[in-house]
Amino acid sequence: MADKRILVVDDDNLILTLLKHSLRKLGKGYKIDLAKDGMEALEKLQQNPSDLIITDYMMPGLSGVDLMRAVRYMTPQTKVVLMTAHGTPELRTTVDHLEFDGYLDKPLNVAQIRTVVKHALGQFSVEELLKQEVKMPEDETISKYLTQLRQNTNATLVLLLKIDGKLVEIAGIKSETDAKTVASLIAASFLAAAELSTLIDNKDDFKSSYHEGDNQHIYTYQVTEKLLLAVVFSSKQKPGVIWFYTKQTAGELEKLIRKKNK
Repeated sequence: MADKRILVVDDDNLILTLLKHSLRKLGKGYKIDLAKDGMEALEKLQQNPSDLIITDYMMPGLSGVDLMRAVRYMTPQTKVVLMTAHGTPELRTTVDHLEFDGYLDKPLNVAQIRTVVKHALGQFSVEELLKQEVKMPEDETISKYLTQLRQNTNATLVLLLKIDGKLVEIAGIKSETDAKTVASLIAASFLAAAELSTLIDNKDDFKSSYHEGDNQHIYTYQVTEKLLLAVVFSSKQKPGVIWFYTKQTAGELEKLIRKKNK
């Protein structure tokens, strides 16, 4: 099968770098081109037709919508995904009306990037779609483990969440809305740290991240490919104790989840 060529368009060099390294982790079979604005993108498209273009919405000169219209005229078969930090219901309506092939919100979520790209290129098999759903043990079982971890560490909060930021279970006092926001931010922070680790160390075995605040710290550990375990704890506590019990609980949860998914 021929390589898929993806053209990323953004006037922010940091976004270009993040997307380049995120897309490389899709595996072999992809060629990544970069452009800093719409005009450069059109020039590169003429030289090397792309299978997919990921473009920012607001850029100097041609906007993402203008670029999409030009691409539809030049190479109708090219898929186009729009990304923006200014998402609104009106923009979503525009995206649907113009028939973009995908939509990405900034700040970028690495898992979302890969999902949107594979969906736009039609590369999800039935097996892959099924794998995205992880069968979980009973809620009471998960809750028991999280509650025990919170007691062992005297943590403020303990969360089990999916890699895309969706909250699975929580132990601790927090409103549902706040908990969902915290889970989403923890996942985004973990994925960003994982990407940075890959960029610096060129390794894909990143398993945990640690955020140190003035009053509260956050330790996040990857339980499985799809799940994260996060502990929010006071700055007065010893991190070593947190790490020990978190890893222990993660190991026990991993055994339960893998057994459930056999």
